[in-house]
Amino acid sequence: MRFKEGETPRTRVRNLVLPFHYEDETVAISDTFTRQIREALENLRDKHGLTVRFIGYTDDAPLTGRDESIYGNQLALSKAMANRVALEMQRVLGLPASAIESDGRGASRPVASNETAQGRALNRRVEGAGTRVESSRRGGILVRRSSPGVVGRAAVVPG
Repeated sequence: MRFKEGETPRTRVRNLVLPFHYEDETVAISDTFTRQIREALENLRDKHGLTVRFIGYTDDAPLTGRDESIYGNQLALSKAMANRVALEMQRVLGLPASAIESDGRGASRPVASNETAQGRALNRRVEGAGTRVESSRRGGILVRRSSPGVVGRAAVVPG
């Protein structure tokens, strides 16, 4: 691993849990996804300063009807889905608000082609990433180190 001078070293761990895919904003967050997030957090429990960040993504199909009137665009929809998952994980897992974040990226990072229904379904997802901030003292100076790692990419496909 190479790091630029003056930048904090970062470590990424991928695919600790499966992706969470959604058909629409009303799909229930599965027990499987919740269990996988819980297990990933338990595996990282000795890491102090851990924050879990849920990031939402969408397909590139134009929003219509109710979704268009509520969200307006894919970016807003992805942020709303990530926030919904984050709040549910906070509630179910008993995490403090300071340990949870959410954001959305809209249709900016597809994992499959948006040309097919199956590809679009794969792109509608919420991923979970973990960031750990380390603090230590060196010569009386507080050093903070941030190292993000993907807690998981999780998906629930209804049906």
